[in-house]
Amino acid sequence: EMRLIHIIQNHAKRMNGIVENILQLSRREQSQPEVVPLHVFLPEFAMEFETSKVNHSLEFTSKFDGQQAWVLYDKSQLHQCLWKLLDNAADHASRDKATPKVSLRLRSEEDAGYCVVTVADNGPGINKEGLSKIFEPFYTTRKEGSGLGLYIARQLCEANQAELTVDSVAGEGAQFHIRMALAKGVQAEEEKEPEHQGYA
Repeated sequence: EMRLIHIIQNHAKRMNGIVENILQLSRREQSQPEVVPLHVFLPEFAMEFETSKVNHSLEFTSKFDGQQAWVLYDKSQLHQCLWKLLDNAADHASRDKATPKVSLRLRSEEDAGYCVVTVADNGPGINKEGLSKIFEPFYTTRKEGSGLGLYIARQLCEANQAELTVDSVAGEGAQFHIRMALAKGVQAEEEKEPEHQGYA
């Protein structure tokens, strides 16, 4: 009896996840980009993830190097996207002998005009076939997975002119990279504001 209830609950949870994912997809057209200071946003996000993590044996580290990086992004979509990537990483982080590890990093290449946020895990890694399909809708390696998480993560990046890529060596974990253009001259933008008053 209890086993059946448990199965039904799991299915309901999974269906709910799929419905939520699909709703997120249909909402992504209304992207509302704003200037986001990643050096403030990411540490706050990391703290939120740290406090909510279900698996307490998971070792979560974040590294931001005190670099400043402003990007133009829809804040809630960035939050959703990173959460999906970290969730996915936590799911795949080592279940074997080693401690499961997940990390969140920011690397800013100011001269080149972009920054990269990386989510890495120490899971089994992804084989060649997996790498070519991982962002396809409904592709999943987990029994209870909907195969929509990474697909939507990429859609959320594309809606914000960001690029989501993955690299992995089988047996050595995976790294997901969100590459975003740095918002140029945030101070300069603020000084330009008064010009708009002429349209009143």
